[in-house]
Amino acid sequence: MLQRFDGYRLPLAMKRIMLRHATKAASQRLMIENGDIGVARDLSPDDLDTLSKSGKIKATAVPQTTLMYLGLNNKNLNLAKPEVWEAMKWLTSIIRASREERNPYDLTRFTKRFCPKGSSARITRIPIY
Repeated sequence: MLQRFDGYRLPLAMKRIMLRHATKAASQRLMIENGDIGVARDLSPDDLDTLSKSGKIKATAVPQTTLMYLGLNNKNLNLAKPEVWEAMKWLTSIIRASREERNPYDLTRFTKRFCPKGSSARITRIPIY
């Protein structure tokens, strides 16, 4: 259980937060429908659409930082070709476009910058590759 700190600089709406571990998205959906929990993560887009249309929840998309690393083995002659590297760069753009089209709740932002948006170390210019 988490207890609210009243000396925080902003007023908080909830006094206490009870954390409960639910491993499956189906379990989270059932608990939301029954009113057992107030916040659920990792629901599928279909679950979010169904619950939103029924008026039982208000869906809010929240961005999160994820680092994806793509490494190619240069000892493999096929993977050492610059054309393959260029194709992999294009592949990440295609994956991004398909994810945005399939899931409107997915706020994943693909970037070639190491630090995510909002980080104090973030650079504003786009590196040249």
